[in-house]
Amino acid sequence: MNQNKFNSTMQGWMDKQKKQEVITGQLVVEDGKVSLQQEDGNLVELSKNDRIEVMNGYRFKPAPYSHIIAMVDSAGWSLYAGLYASVERRSRSEPIEKPDDYKERRIHMDTKEVIDHCPVCEKEIFFGQVAWKVGPDLCCSVDHMLKRAKVVIVIAGQEVGPSHAY
Repeated sequence: MNQNKFNSTMQGWMDKQKKQEVITGQLVVEDGKVSLQQEDGNLVELSKNDRIEVMNGYRFKPAPYSHIIAMVDSAGWSLYAGLYASVERRSRSEPIEKPDDYKERRIHMDTKEVIDHCPVCEKEIFFGQVAWKVGPDLCCSVDHMLKRAKVVIVIAGQEVGPSHAY
């Protein structure tokens, strides 16, 4: 890649970062719509294109729009209503970026919504994608699951050297 093309690509990326709007507040779920009530009382309607994350303990976890609508208790109330959330607003025309191997990993996916990130490599994990769970975390591959779980190969009680540890 020549220097001018590289500079142009980097400038485009930096401009895009400046345009991203992140808002916070409490989720409101009514009549099949998801909104965010900000501290000043302003109610902002969200869309399926927005990247929504809810506070889970001390960490934000992805919460796809469709899950927020679908997850209800026995009385029909949303399980996400009232949770503190951070939302990255995306325009309807802005494409959702996908990893290079997205088509290979996409098996019977119903949506392109990101529901988590691999804790080892930070790749996006999409709704419907095969993933490996270690505690509350989802990993994108078996190798990353082994690294996250800190698996060590042993032989009859003797730990094998670091080259065999994940």
